[in-house]
Amino acid sequence: MEMTITKDEKVKARQSTSVLITGANGFIGKKLTKLLGELDEYKVSIAVRKKCQIILASHINVYEDLDLSNDCDWTKALENIDCVIHLAGRAHILNEKSENPLEDFRKINTEGTLNLASQAAKCGVKRFIFLK
Repeated sequence: MEMTITKDEKVKARQSTSVLITGANGFIGKKLTKLLGELDEYKVSIAVRKKCQIILASHINVYEDLDLSNDCDWTKALENIDCVIHLAGRAHILNEKSENPLEDFRKINTEGTLNLASQAAKCGVKRFIFLK
């Protein structure tokens, strides 16, 4: 999957430079973090649930141990962020151990996302991009 950014998009990006990417350890998150991290127009921060599994440019801020629980405090990660690109969520669990997987999917992917979006709005984030 090749991602490119046009000149026009780069010019627009200068207006909104601080980006927080959730789910940076995932398939799309890894590629997006690498791409935006290479562009001077973005100040990139990433939020991951467990230890970061990708090699990052030294100027990328990493917030570890953040999850999509309903009580997770995102305040520090959202400080001075213009745009959240939310890629994190519960997906294709191959060795399911949950007694109620549907409830866990809803709790994480719905309630956790609403918690993050609500906190982002309170912190003054201008854009919230949600991909699922």
